[in-house]
Amino acid sequence: RAGGARLRMMGDERVEDEESKRRDGYKALSSVPTAGGGLEGLVPSEADDSNFDNSGVESVVVCENTGIHMQDLSLNRSPRQDGTQSNGKTMVSLCKVIVGGPAPLLMPWAMKSMGLLGGAMGTMVIGILSARASRMLLTYTDALICESGKDGHTYVDVSRDAFGDLGGRMVFGVTMLTSLGVCGAYMKFIGGTLAAVSLTPGTLANRFFPGLPEAWWQIAAAAVIIPLNSLVHMKSFMSFAAIVGLGGVFMAVAAVLAYGFAMPTWTVATAFSSLPLFTHPVKFFSAFGVLPLLFCVHWQILPIARGMSNREDAQLCFTQATTLCVLANAAFGILGYSFFGSETSSLILNNLGGTTIDTFVRYSLVVDMIVSAPIMLNALREIIEKKIVAKQIAIAPRWVQQSIIRTVLVMMSVLVARLSSVGEIANLVGGVAQCTLAFIVPPALKIKGGRRWGSPEQAAGLDQPLTG
Repeated sequence: RAGGARLRMMGDERVEDEESKRRDGYKALSSVPTAGGGLEGLVPSEADDSNFDNSGVESVVVCENTGIHMQDLSLNRSPRQDGTQSNGKTMVSLCKVIVGGPAPLLMPWAMKSMGLLGGAMGTMVIGILSARASRMLLTYTDALICESGKDGHTYVDVSRDAFGDLGGRMVFGVTMLTSLGVCGAYMKFIGGTLAAVSLTPGTLANRFFPGLPEAWWQIAAAAVIIPLNSLVHMKSFMSFAAIVGLGGVFMAVAAVLAYGFAMPTWTVATAFSSLPLFTHPVKFFSAFGVLPLLFCVHWQILPIARGMSNREDAQLCFTQATTLCVLANAAFGILGYSFFGSETSSLILNNLGGTTIDTFVRYSLVVDMIVSAPIMLNALREIIEKKIVAKQIAIAPRWVQQSIIRTVLVMMSVLVARLSSVGEIANLVGGVAQCTLAFIVPPALKIKGGRRWGSPEQAAGLDQPLTG
């Protein structure tokens, strides 16, 4: 098309931007003054270029956060394909991804290690940075969709486009560490919890499987998780998993709060007076990884965004979900720490003393993590299957390849669970892998995208003339 070449020849004349009523955080380029009297001299086929309306570039928008220019993806001709999930269901799914698993129950221990004010400030900072980084990732991905004319890009695809094969491989390795680390923490919790419950007289686990070792419980959980992997593409399963997960976490939080508020030694007037506001930096960072583990779920953002019926609101949904989870987790962490003080366990359920409600809550969390594990493995599974299965490599039938990949991923998470404790796995994964995917790669994408699509005549989605 002539549009890209025509814009490149405009010279150095100034592009006038004005506020647009389109997507929040974007501006539309409403007019581009052209050299030599505008577009009158063009033949009709050139003047009617589909990229332009009213002799301007009103179909091009610029992201205020990243400076990336692109075709407006709200237009009907966009190559981006919307899904079926409503904004409300997407919010529930995002909250489930953020607070799913044992991470919220580690917050009181994190507050103990970081101090009341230090922990609260750290939680807010990580939440804010996480929301900003998600916009950078989503914006670059939108621009890549415009440029390539194809949807369905994974985090690895985006990184490979920006940084080459080496960058793509590095992001794939970090994504694998993240997914397997999170699921390994799940498996560690499942095995340790059920093994402990099986030793408690009067429980169902003790009645039917007395003293069954932790490893066997993990293998049993894997046997359930493996077939569940085939249901992840179903929207009904995603909604079911989100509801079950949030319900399990809510019951655990409610049990801790009820137990704490009922303690005769706890009063509002004295609960916080003896607790430190800040701690030593070494102690602070010993638990810092819990915060990225909660909020840095960027390797999951792209699959969730693709499922939205209105993908223009993906960033808004993520920001709202992050804000809600920041407030809730900070409040729970502070209260939980105030209940038990220096005796606060790395997993606060251990402070409940093995009550009946504690056992019930542990069962519900086990169910939560079993249905959540396929979701946490979804991004990694999608990347691997796209690489192997989608290319129709003639190793075996498609369903056999998929089954092997999913089984291997689940069993690798079991092996990770055998390495360390829940807290140590969470700190390693959150502090290293998830921080890389959230706070290093998206800013690098912003810089790369600004250089690549940083002006209207280079907007993603416009045909570019050959240079040099």
